[in-house]
Amino acid sequence: MRADRRELVGIFLLIVLARLPSLLGTYFDGDEGTFAAIAMRLRDGALYEAGGVDNKFPGIYWIYGLAFRLGGGWSMRTVHALALLFVLATAALLHRAAGGGRAGRLAALFYGVFTVVGPPKLQAAITEIFMMLPLAAAFCLGVRARPSSAGARQGLLDGAMVALGCAFKQVAAAQLAVSVVAAVHHGRGRSALWPLAGFALGLGALFGAVAATATLDGLGHWAIASLFAKYGPSGWSAARMAPLLVARVLPFLGGTALLWWLACSRRPHDATDRLAIAWTAASVLAVLAGGRFFPHYFVQLVAPLSVLAARALDAHLAGARARLCRRLAIAGVAIPLAGALALTIPFDPWSGGVGASRPDLEAVAREIRARTPPEGRILVWGSSGLLYLASERRPATRFVGFLRGLDRGNLEPAARAWDVAEAVWPALDEDLARTPPDLVVDLASSPDTDMHAYPMSSFPALSRLRASCMRVAEIDGVTLCAPRRPKSRRPRRFRGLARTRS
Repeated sequence: MRADRRELVGIFLLIVLARLPSLLGTYFDGDEGTFAAIAMRLRDGALYEAGGVDNKFPGIYWIYGLAFRLGGGWSMRTVHALALLFVLATAALLHRAAGGGRAGRLAALFYGVFTVVGPPKLQAAITEIFMMLPLAAAFCLGVRARPSSAGARQGLLDGAMVALGCAFKQVAAAQLAVSVVAAVHHGRGRSALWPLAGFALGLGALFGAVAATATLDGLGHWAIASLFAKYGPSGWSAARMAPLLVARVLPFLGGTALLWWLACSRRPHDATDRLAIAWTAASVLAVLAGGRFFPHYFVQLVAPLSVLAARALDAHLAGARARLCRRLAIAGVAIPLAGALALTIPFDPWSGGVGASRPDLEAVAREIRARTPPEGRILVWGSSGLLYLASERRPATRFVGFLRGLDRGNLEPAARAWDVAEAVWPALDEDLARTPPDLVVDLASSPDTDMHAYPMSSFPALSRLRASCMRVAEIDGVTLCAPRRPKSRRPRRFRGLARTRS
C-alpha cells in the first residue's frame, strides 16, 4: 500500500512538472486576457452588462476574480496555481473512476500529461481545465451508482455535477447523456429521472447565482442565443474545415496516439469500460460542436480516453507482452511530453507560435503602461485581450474584444461576428460616456494584423471616438491615441505679489 501511495505521489509530482511552465509564466493564450479583463471589469457592474460581455458561462470569470482577490492585482500565477489544483483533483477522481490500483494511477498519469501535450497554449488556465473536475466527479458517481435510495441521491448529485460543469462551458451538458445511461444501467428506466432532476436543480442554482452577480437577460442573449445563432454556426465552414482537420485534429491524434491505441486494443470488460466508451462518444460530440477544433477543446476528450487507456494497459501489463507494452507506454508518454515542454521555451504568446509577433504587442503593452496611470482605462480595437492583461489596465468598455470568432484572415464580413450586433453600439456609447478611455489602441492601423481590413472608421461609434483622439505614439503601425481633453484655464499670476515676496 505504501508503495502504491509513493507511486501516486510521484505521478502527481510529474503532473506538476508537466505544468511547471504555467507556474513560471504569466500568460499563454489570448483567452486568458479576455477572462482577466472581464474579471477586473466586474467591479463596474453585473456580468453580461457593465461588468463585461462574453459568450461564456460565468464560472471562469468567478474563478479568475477569486484568484485576483487571493493573489492581488492581475495575479496570473495565482490563476495558474488554481488551475494546477483543479488538474490534480481531476486526476485523483480519474484514479478512483478507473478502479484504483495500477489502472487508477495510470489514468491519473495519462490525464495530467496529455492535457499539456500539444501547443504551449495548453498551459493556459482555460475553461476546460476547470470544467473537467465536476465532469470527472459526475462520472465517478455514475460508475458507483446503486439501485437504492443511495443510488437516487447519487443520481441527483451526478446531474448537479454536470450542471456545475456547464457553469464553465455549455458543452458540458453532453455529459448528461452518460449520467442517464449510468442510472439506467444500475437501476430501472425511471432511475434516469434522478440525474435529470439533479441537472435541473443544478441549473436552477446556477441561474440563481447569475441573478445575484450578473444578468439573466444578458446571459440568455450573449451566452445562449448569440452563441447558437452566430458563433456556433459560423464555425462550420466548408472552406476552412480541411485546413483545420490538418492543422488541429491530426496533431491531437498524433500526440495522443498511445491513448487511442490502448483504448482500441481491448474489448469492453465491464460496466466501467462501457460507461467510459459512452463518455468518450459524448465528448467527441462536444468537441465537434464548435466546429473550430481549438487545441483546448480536446481536453474534454482526454479524460475518458485516459480511463479506457489506463484500464487496457493495466490488463496488458498482466499478460505475456508486458515488457513490450511497458516500453511502448513509456515512449508514448515521454516523447510527446518532452516535445510539448520543449516548445514552451521559444513560445511567444502574442503570435501563438514560436516566432515573435508582428507587430510587437509586448512593446505596445509597455507603452500603454508608460502613458496611463495604474487605475487608467484603455480601449483596444481588435481581439487581443492580452493587451489588457499585459498592460494591467482595465477596459473602458464592457466589450473586451471585437470581431471575435470571425475568420479575419479570409476577410469574412464583420456582420458575421457575434460581438458587433446592433445591441453593441448603444452600450458602447454608454460605457464611453461613463468611463472615457485614457488611451485608444487601434490594431487595425497596422497592416501586419488581421484587423487591418476592419478599420475603426467602418463603425460609426468607433469612428467618432477615433476622430476625437490625437495620436500620441505608433509602434510597428499600431496607433495609440489619447482623447482630446478640454484645456483648463489657469489663473493669472500676480507679478506684483511675486515681487513683493522676493
